[in-house]
Amino acid sequence: MAHKQERQVAYVLLLVGGILTLLSGLFALSASLFATSLLLSAAGFGALMMATGTFGALMIAAGALGVVCGALMIVAAMYINSTDANQIRTWSVIGLVFTLIGIVSGGGFVIGFILGLVGSIMGLTHKA
Repeated sequence: MAHKQERQVAYVLLLVGGILTLLSGLFALSASLFATSLLLSAAGFGALMMATGTFGALMIAAGALGVVCGALMIVAAMYINSTDANQIRTWSVIGLVFTLIGIVSGGGFVIGFILGLVGSIMGLTHKA
């Protein structure tokens, strides 16, 4: 496969993985906020704190982390599509790190994690 095609495949894989991770984070965030608002309206604030507690806070944090990781994976994919070999490697490492961190929030429904991982590794092994 030609070098430009390898770079473009890595770009597309990491981009799709980032989009799926972003969507997974948004889903987790919206579901946890929806559940929290239902509990708040039904039982009041005191019961909300007892019902959700640490778990609700962790779900909101995991969703927010997924949104951030997905967005940074998308940014990394954009930079992987450049022509500078050092920039491709640097942003591939950044994409790989945020792919691995993004697994906490569901990893883009698992397929996003796999695509991000493969795309980042392809970017790292890219030869200029």
